Amino acid sequence: MSDFVRIVEVGPRDGLQNEKQAVATADKIALIDRLSATGLRTIEATSFVSPRWVPQLADAAEVYAGIQRRPGIAYPVLVPNEQGYDRARAVGVQEIAVFTAASEAFNRTNTNAGIDESLARFEPILRRAAADGVRVRGYVSTVLGCPYQGEVPLADVVRVARALHQMGCYEISLGDTIGVGTPRKARAMLQSVAAEIPMSALAVHFHDTYGQAIANIAACLEEGVRVVDSAVSGAGGCPYAKGASGNVASEDVVYLLQGLGLECGVDLPSLAETGRWLAGGPRDRPATGDASAATDDALAALDAALAASPSPAQAKLLRQARQALADTRQRELDTQARYAALFDAVPDPVSILSAEGVVLDVNRAGIVAYDRPRGDIVGQPIELLNPDLPSDHLQPVWEALNRGDTYVIEVTNMRGDGSRFPVEVHSAGFQDRGQPCIVAVARDLSGRWRAESRYRLLMESIDKGVILFDRDLRVLSANPAAHRILGLTGGGVGLNSMLDPEAWIIVDEHGHPLTQSQWPTSRCFQAGRMIRSTIIGLYHRPRGRMLWLAATNVPVFGNGCDQADHVYAMFSDITELKRNNTLFARAQSLAHIGGWEWDRGLQRLYLTDEARRIVGQPADLEDMPDLLDCLRSDDRAALQQALADTIEHRSSFGLELQGQRRDGHSFWIRMIGEVSAGDVDAARITGTVQDITERKQAEETLRVQARTDPLTGIMNRDAVLSDLGVRMDSPSHDRVAVLYIDLDRFKVVNDLLGHNAGDELLIEATRRIATAIGTEGLLARFGGDEFLVICDLRDQPDQAEQLAERITAVFSAPFQLGSDEFPVTASIGIARAPRDGNRPQQLIQNADTAMYECKRRTRNGWQVFSPELAQRQHDRLQIESRLHKALDGDEFHLVYQPQVNLRSGATIACEALMRWHNIQLGPMRPDLFIRHAEHTGDIVRIGQWALREACRQVRQWQDDGLGLVRVAVNVSWRQFVGEDLARWVRQVLDEFGLPGSVLELEFTERVLIEDAPDTLRTFARLREMGVMLTIDDFGEGYSALNYLRRLPIHGLKLSQLFVEGIPRNRSDVAVCEAVCAIARSLGLGVVAEGVETEAQRQCLLDLGVTVGQGFLFAHGLPAADFERRLRRARELG
Repeated sequence: MSDFVRIVEVGPRDGLQNEKQAVATADKIALIDRLSATGLRTIEATSFVSPRWVPQLADAAEVYAGIQRRPGIAYPVLVPNEQGYDRARAVGVQEIAVFTAASEAFNRTNTNAGIDESLARFEPILRRAAADGVRVRGYVSTVLGCPYQGEVPLADVVRVARALHQMGCYEISLGDTIGVGTPRKARAMLQSVAAEIPMSALAVHFHDTYGQAIANIAACLEEGVRVVDSAVSGAGGCPYAKGASGNVASEDVVYLLQGLGLECGVDLPSLAETGRWLAGGPRDRPATGDASAATDDALAALDAALAASPSPAQAKLLRQARQALADTRQRELDTQARYAALFDAVPDPVSILSAEGVVLDVNRAGIVAYDRPRGDIVGQPIELLNPDLPSDHLQPVWEALNRGDTYVIEVTNMRGDGSRFPVEVHSAGFQDRGQPCIVAVARDLSGRWRAESRYRLLMESIDKGVILFDRDLRVLSANPAAHRILGLTGGGVGLNSMLDPEAWIIVDEHGHPLTQSQWPTSRCFQAGRMIRSTIIGLYHRPRGRMLWLAATNVPVFGNGCDQADHVYAMFSDITELKRNNTLFARAQSLAHIGGWEWDRGLQRLYLTDEARRIVGQPADLEDMPDLLDCLRSDDRAALQQALADTIEHRSSFGLELQGQRRDGHSFWIRMIGEVSAGDVDAARITGTVQDITERKQAEETLRVQARTDPLTGIMNRDAVLSDLGVRMDSPSHDRVAVLYIDLDRFKVVNDLLGHNAGDELLIEATRRIATAIGTEGLLARFGGDEFLVICDLRDQPDQAEQLAERITAVFSAPFQLGSDEFPVTASIGIARAPRDGNRPQQLIQNADTAMYECKRRTRNGWQVFSPELAQRQHDRLQIESRLHKALDGDEFHLVYQPQVNLRSGATIACEALMRWHNIQLGPMRPDLFIRHAEHTGDIVRIGQWALREACRQVRQWQDDGLGLVRVAVNVSWRQFVGEDLARWVRQVLDEFGLPGSVLELEFTERVLIEDAPDTLRTFARLREMGVMLTIDDFGEGYSALNYLRRLPIHGLKLSQLFVEGIPRNRSDVAVCEAVCAIARSLGLGVVAEGVETEAQRQCLLDLGVTVGQGFLFAHGLPAADFERRLRRARELG
């Protein structure tokens, strides 16, 4: 368990929402900003609950928008419903919290909903939060006690916490709301919840009513809790239970954690200073008024008289008089304080006006609502807050007040920033020191107006009928859809007449008439809960019309009422569905869905005909044990447990089960069940059974296909990795070996004959390997032309080598592809576990290393992985590591090898050749480090540098008077597939002001083999720039012949591999002749590489090759030496 404890600071929300007096928005923001500087990681900022219920947090949006959110700190907010969620998201909230209770009585009293209804309200919020990427924290209140029912059953706590966690809450805070818990009870509660929810997803939240909060937290920490809710300075309280105190103080929790040696990241002195700041009154309350000056003057006079040494009798009288006067002054001060407290405690803006309409005082809520300092309001005419008032606005006010009435008006108020909001103002008159004054209370109507507008829009937009009934079943309102469905043209009166029992016959879904008390609406009033999806029929006698409706009735409770005041009836027209009931039943049959009902009391199981057909049982299957006997033992136990849980918790279940029919065929079913509606004793469970046999068979087929290579029919890469992992994790199978097999020259055959021939070769290779290993190994295709064989070494340590010998033997015969035979061999690498790796990827990688060593040395053989190979791999990594840093270390340079006219010897161009010198490794061979650079991808950066450096040198030669010199630069295949090569070439040419004709790009045939989608487009763009394109080392591969006819290239470079054998080697001469013939037929130029002897030069001239390069003419020269060579040639020329 971690030694770090996260503190969730709830003071700004749970603390301030219970303040008796409103706190200024700026002070709330200041508090959160101070807390952000203490090291806290989670600070609950505010609550987006309706200001009607929590006026202290009416400024939630302004507070959240105003705080300085710091990285690494979460600022969740409480939301009670979707409206609150919308308001929170509008200001960018990224984490929310939802609140419910484990006590049914608590939920009913404070939220007008039971536990299940309360949880149901959060489902759309959790779904939207998941879609929006918003984290959700769940609060479960009253986990140890409730002011309305006493101790709360632990089962209810577990049920609520589990439901929130399953809905998606990442963390559940368990709250002892009224602070009655003890360490023993806290442990028991926590252990019960932790049995179903991971301890890492639990937090605790204690109030300190009886001084047990710290002890309870310590007990929970010992159980493993690592998240604690608290409030700075112990802010807050519990408005639901008399005598309940505030939250446990964050300062005390930090002090406890330090004493226990647990980290929390909070600076205690900084936190304590914030607590002192909060307790000291950061809200800068306006002065509540002074005692009268006359009283002060009288006290001063009495003090002076006492100081004048009067007689004892006089002094006694003076002291008595002074005490009486002092008592009077104190009563005045107390009265003023009570007035100020009462004035600021009013949650709505309250203004005191003079008879002329000048503001004499304004309460705290007014300062917040109008967003103005008190000094900017007091002393100003009321028009400052109500700019649209007429000039005689006070006349009707005083007329009403003089009659003894209260004056009520709806007006528009204006905030300090100029924004406006609607209010309903209630005004009353009173006398202050004989002067008439007005007290005006303004109620913000913005929320009501928005709610009414949304309600009207919703009612008019939805296609379901909605009717609002009162307790006497009178219709109060109906939306347009209700009129349309019921065929009405009138308003509420028409609807009431339509529901007259004389005009209508109302029946249940089976056609049985219903009395008024049996109507779903009546039942909803009686039960005080939602009545879902009831099917009823309405027959209208006058018109002879029959309607079938699917209706849901929802109760509406007034404040503090335990009986519904109204019921919303929502319904859809399902007449057409009922008319087609026969077709619907047929559709069920076609969908392989049957119905069932189990009557526990009668011990009877009822199955529909389709259900009996699905399970393949005769009509004598009469009880649940008969059905259980058809199932596998594991599924039998699962169904028994599901039935027991459904009965105990009045819940539902859904299971996928496998069984066997009477005819011996197996079946798969999806069985769904729930307690029958209205069955309080759970005596009957009903549901459906669906035949999913075909789906399960398809899934099994897909599972096999997902593990099978579609071409060869053997295991694929994912399957063999999974199997190897299982073997290596098992103590009894840890000694295994991997044979990594790569087919030699497969790519040559694939490119020469095409993919179909390549597929034939792979299938035949699979057959041969499978024949060689028999049942002694597991064969898989790892990708392309690579195979893996896994074998067990426990009984035969040299099993891997024996299999490798047998595999190489079966590749001795050539492969027959069409009318031709092709010799294809196999290179094999062997690695053993655990010696060469204890994880699948490591073992395979080492086998791959051994295979490449085999391919490098001999091919057509096998190589066992060894420490020496590992060392070579280490050396390769060393080279690649230093190569990655070489460019930044300025370790590369270019040399320039002349390309000459083979007849005259004149230099006509040059090739830029890369050289690398590393301090630790010394000079590195180009073929070695370029191969590594291509493997790591560093070749892209290196190639860019070479191209730019070559162009820079050409620019310098031109500036030095040598004119334009064409330079050939090698380009890796990775530069074609890994970057926008044409854009880079254009950029470099523009940078140095060079035409494209000075640049020749040489690329190997691998560019053609990769055949990236953009390759042809890149060639075309380069040719448009005037850049020459040449295939380097032409003739070493086979793929180029397929592409030469459609690529916009200029020439071929005859590989040194063939040039070095001429004229003595007839085969090499024949290859050179063929290459030259291809070039001539396609109009391409030819440059010979590696010309080292006079005989080679002459032979090339005889073949028609006129340009070459090699040691016969010059090695690669530094730029200065190449420049001198050019100047010397010009001087001689």
